[in-house]
Amino acid sequence: MGLILGVILVSLSLLIPQLESTAKNDRSATVDISGFIQAGCVQEGENLNCSKIKLEEKFSCERIIPPSGALIGLSPALPIAECTFINRNTSTTSEGISRKGCRLPLYNKYIVLTADNEFKEIATKEAFQKFFAPVEKPEEALSFAVALTKSYPRSKITVPKEFRVFVPKIKDTSVKKIASGYQVNLFDYQVCGCGPHPHYAVDYTVTKTGEVTEISREKIYEDPKQDGLCVD
Repeated sequence: MGLILGVILVSLSLLIPQLESTAKNDRSATVDISGFIQAGCVQEGENLNCSKIKLEEKFSCERIIPPSGALIGLSPALPIAECTFINRNTSTTSEGISRKGCRLPLYNKYIVLTADNEFKEIATKEAFQKFFAPVEKPEEALSFAVALTKSYPRSKITVPKEFRVFVPKIKDTSVKKIASGYQVNLFDYQVCGCGPHPHYAVDYTVTKTGEVTEISREKIYEDPKQDGLCVD
């Protein structure tokens, strides 16, 4: 009974905005969304309300948000937004770049405003690679690694003293040139399931063609207060 009472069930749909805000804490750079605003979208907190021009309806978005500032390195540099949507047909369609939900089949994709002034959906990793590759600069590699995974950049990390820490030092996000392209260091947080909910340092390789591959994952710290937290 004590164990049952100690487990806190949290609806992921309510927790997602808070988790996204935490994950995307590095806002030193901002991606251009001016084209969306000029077309009729309205920024409401972290959301873009594009109902006036029916983008949510057109692309089946649950919500539209400005993407991580790390995507500023993409080329061509176009106005871009992130769309989260529910995909209940994953066995018959590959649509969706990363899964954002736990039991709820919530995925993300991107919407760009092209040079022809048309809104275009980029709904798969392959479509993203085709549109934005080749990857020829470190900032492009960072953009690809963030855009095509659930990981995020962080720097100058301060860990509260009550947290459990598993490494002697936490390195900031970095990008270095390697033979196959670039190696990018990002961070991840275990959202789903019951606690603990650790944070990880994750290394990826990004090739010239835009293939992003995870090569290592190390648990770095966790909050003991989340040991009894269950997220579904």
